[in-house]
Amino acid sequence: MKKKLVIIISVILVMAYLARVIYINANNRFEHTQVSTYEMGEVCQMEDFTYTVKAFDIYTVYEMQEKFGIELDEEKDKETLFMVATVDVEYNGEEKDMCHFVKGYFAMEAGAWRNGIVFRTLNSMTPFTKGEKRTMYVYATNAEIKIGSSNWEDKAKDMEYTITSICYPKEVRLKCY
Repeated sequence: MKKKLVIIISVILVMAYLARVIYINANNRFEHTQVSTYEMGEVCQMEDFTYTVKAFDIYTVYEMQEKFGIELDEEKDKETLFMVATVDVEYNGEEKDMCHFVKGYFAMEAGAWRNGIVFRTLNSMTPFTKGEKRTMYVYATNAEIKIGSSNWEDKAKDMEYTITSICYPKEVRLKCY
């Protein structure tokens, strides 16, 4: 019985040691995320682009149709809120007529809520030319199913949203509040 206990304790100690070695090795081998946060209105330079969040509003499906003139499924989207950020984007790269504003590069977040890489624009996505500056309207959606609360609309409106780059090891957050 004593011998069995010694073997079990020895195995546990060896496993704990190996787990610690693997953990330390992984943390030393990979870079730690560097987070940069920009206030609304502050200019952010990333690669060949500058981004400035100018405004942020939350709309219902009816308000989206009225303000932006886009066709939405009123029945399907009636319980959906649209978070729309007005972002000035400028291309400063050297290549002419080649660069696109990459939609999948960003996500919208608020605390634990994240829309993944489903990030849509209300603008056409034609290539940028050097020195070109555009005002982009980028949006994500939120609904009761994502928040899970009886007062989900109020909760969604009170969240502090950020537009976050998802390009490891650098994380850039553009505040929308």
